[in-house]
Amino acid sequence: MASQSFTNQPLVGVVIPSYKESENIVKLLNEILKHVPTAQIAVVDDSPDMDTVGAVEKAALPSVTCIHRTSKGGRGSAVL
Repeated sequence: MASQSFTNQPLVGVVIPSYKESENIVKLLNEILKHVPTAQIAVVDDSPDMDTVGAVEKAALPSVTCIHRTSKGGRGSAVL
């Protein structure tokens, strides 16, 4: 990742556990980045399909990573 200089912008890491959120996830990501443009976001998806992952990948936001888990692990384990 390239070094970036932002004045008065906090460095923020966000973990978003998701389950079948393909219809909502891109709007949420854009809202977070609108308010905190320096945020690095990890979406941890437990959906049995790849719809949420596909929506995140299609959005092509450079500060967002999507992790697809093959078994439903729940919110708690998503953020640990």
